[in-house]
Amino acid sequence: MSSNTPNLGLLKKDPMVDGNETFNIETMLNENWDKVDEAVGNIKVPDASLTEKGIVQLSSATNGTRENVAATEKAVKAAYDEALAGKQYTDQRVNGINKAHVGLGNVENYGIASQAEAEAGTVENKYMTPMRTAQAIARRAIGQRSATIVIAASNATETSKKGADYVCTGVNDEDVINDAMYYGLPVGGGEVVLTEGAFVVGSRSIAIPSNTTFRGAGFGTIIKLRDNASNNVTLLTNEDTSSGNGGDITVCDLVLEGNTANNPTRGAGGLSFSNGEHFIIQRVLIRNMKHEILRVSDSRYNLILGNIIRNNSASSSNSVDLSSTGFSTVSNNIVADNGTTGVYGGNHLNITDNIFIGAYDAVDLRSTGTRVAGNLIFSSLRNGISIDSAASYNTVQNNTVRFSAQNGIRIHYQAQGNFVTNNDLYNSGSTAFFDQGTGTIITAGNRT
Repeated sequence: MSSNTPNLGLLKKDPMVDGNETFNIETMLNENWDKVDEAVGNIKVPDASLTEKGIVQLSSATNGTRENVAATEKAVKAAYDEALAGKQYTDQRVNGINKAHVGLGNVENYGIASQAEAEAGTVENKYMTPMRTAQAIARRAIGQRSATIVIAASNATETSKKGADYVCTGVNDEDVINDAMYYGLPVGGGEVVLTEGAFVVGSRSIAIPSNTTFRGAGFGTIIKLRDNASNNVTLLTNEDTSSGNGGDITVCDLVLEGNTANNPTRGAGGLSFSNGEHFIIQRVLIRNMKHEILRVSDSRYNLILGNIIRNNSASSSNSVDLSSTGFSTVSNNIVADNGTTGVYGGNHLNITDNIFIGAYDAVDLRSTGTRVAGNLIFSSLRNGISIDSAASYNTVQNNTVRFSAQNGIRIHYQAQGNFVTNNDLYNSGSTAFFDQGTGTIITAGNRT
């Protein structure tokens, strides 16, 4: 049985059914070929473009601009080779550029000056940044500044701030104060006046230069360690600690606050001066320290007068540490409730008219030639006055000692020639006067 193809309708015969029919050239060949020819003649393939598919011409040109031809492999390689050659040429030219090519033939290849070099102004082979220029100008202006500078706390009154040369922020105030002293004071020193308010120390000491008076407005001026400090900090030090060169510093009329309650892991030291002469600490309240409280070491000709040192917890330190210090006076101070030795060490000292309460040893003499007189000593955890085995030829007289845990006065073995007389040691320890030294002079005696 015959049938037709689905697309062109060409006639087809079934060999099983139509096998005996006579072959008809017209219907089986001619008409079918006509239909194929007509269908092929109607096929139209457009030229290709950027928006339609179609017939496209190949091209090996590498400098054309047409958009209706396709590049051959030869054209792509030629373009790549040209681009690579151009890059190599450019690289050679860039690598060969020097300062003369860009108009810098007369400019030297110098580094940047350090702050010290900028301030000295003596080198000729360094460049200056804006910051270094400002530092140099500031240093040059020192000679034109007043010998007195005023620094205001962040919480000072507006009147105090308006009258100040510098105003702190309440964060790392040591930076402002140190910079003020460095740039604001003449080289020969001067006076720093702190207003009322709190000056908060963050991570480093306030380092006072030599020949400087550093004073507050009384106990309304507080220098304190910040809350939760990341490291231990001594609040005040002297800037120049090279042997024998630092000194002539007065600190007075302020509070040094260790802020122990808000520093569970770290803590503050109060004041530590060393290697100098003529240190004066006067009318300073030092409290809540965890480390050195008041230390003046390797120095001489100092005055520690009228200070209050109390409620410190620096068990490994001394309230007033005068290690290797001589020819100095400690007088009219109140040293209370620290649990440490009151005055320690030194030689040729004048320790007079102080009040000691709750010290370990109120006075611990370690050398020679010291006078301890007129002091009131109460409730020492060990001895009121201890004269060490190396301490000889000292004078201890007219002191009142009460309620010591062990001895009112104890003189250790090998201590020689100490003059101990007219002390009131009533009700002062299991043995009020315990003398193991040699050649002790008592004369009129002591009340025990």
